[in-house]
Amino acid sequence: MRTTTSLMIAAAVIGAAIATPVGAQQGASGVTDEQIETLVKQAEANPKDPELHYRLAAAYWAKACVPRIAVCEGSAGPIDRRAQYVQSGLLEADKTLAIRPDYLDALVYKGLLLRANAVLEPEPQMA
Repeated sequence: MRTTTSLMIAAAVIGAAIATPVGAQQGASGVTDEQIETLVKQAEANPKDPELHYRLAAAYWAKACVPRIAVCEGSAGPIDRRAQYVQSGLLEADKTLAIRPDYLDALVYKGLLLRANAVLEPEPQMA
């Protein structure tokens, strides 16, 4: 049941990305910088609320990866900015799981963020 919920949330994020026009601050994800700032403030005011940290992890993933979630490349924005979103998302997913280790949706997003991190990391140079 929780896995289905995770997939529905991911589909909703993807759907929002497709239906939402790209704006200067909004990007292809449909998540605005202002929305993230609001969530950050709420999470700082309620640090033991796993839902707020989970929402932040999902928002950071959307900012970094939507619309090309399969490989997380070709998204709007420079790679270093997207990598920063991924790192912030991983931190929030870890906070969620520290508060509530059985939060399956947070674990799903952590997996998505780890995959995005692997794709966004520069490949080692062969000598």
